[in-house]
Amino acid sequence: RRLRIAGTLSPSSVSTKNRMHPPLHRPHPDCQEAIKALEHCQNTRHWLNVFKCNTVKAELDQCFRKEKQEMLKKVNENWAEKEEIRMREMGLVSWEEHRRLEKEKADAAGKAK
Repeated sequence: RRLRIAGTLSPSSVSTKNRMHPPLHRPHPDCQEAIKALEHCQNTRHWLNVFKCNTVKAELDQCFRKEKQEMLKKVNENWAEKEEIRMREMGLVSWEEHRRLEKEKADAAGKAK
């Protein structure tokens, strides 16, 4: 077993597989059934048998993953367009446009010779 030094994280403590779920008191409208099922399972079992709720917790984790993916999809929906507008406002160009301009300069220099 690995030792943990105060203030550091061992690789096993960084694993997402055994991490606890996000706080359940925050709104999770799509996962209410899974949350209630987990709470019921944990409240009706003796604390030594809580591990028998792993299937319910796995369903809850899947629901949270789906919820997070949908949220990120909404956030990142128009990110590329917004980023390009922001770069143009700052007077910057995208990498593709920079490469095109450099190629045009090189072609112009090659024709001038």
